[in-house]
Amino acid sequence: MKGIFLLSLLSCFFLASACESEIKKTVETEVDIVGFWEGTYTTDGRPELEPQYLNLLIKSDGTLTSEGSYLSNIRINIGTWDLEGDIFKYQVTNVYGGDVPNPQVGTATFDTQGRLEGSIVNLSGTGSVRFEMVKRE
Repeated sequence: MKGIFLLSLLSCFFLASACESEIKKTVETEVDIVGFWEGTYTTDGRPELEPQYLNLLIKSDGTLTSEGSYLSNIRINIGTWDLEGDIFKYQVTNVYGGDVPNPQVGTATFDTQGRLEGSIVNLSGTGSVRFEMVKRE
């Protein structure tokens, strides 16, 4: 009887340890929105254009910098961001390349596994794009 009890107790201990390590793995793989993100975007209504690169540097103070290319021209934007649940929103203004100031608004779905997918609208009326990004370590 003592043997069965001891075996049951050891089984429970190993099962609890396995569950705890699985929970720790899940928590450790979640990604914070703050950091460096890179990806590509496609221009709506322009299927002949190749995907262009887009990088975001999202800072903990609520600011961000974006860098991208459009037809081989580098563009740099600065602005602010907000995260509500899994919805990431930002507003930036162009400070280098392209039409200055050319304000833009971006909205994306944030995935804690390290992905952002969304769109950017140029408030100057020059169009919109769709983007996909991954976070870099």
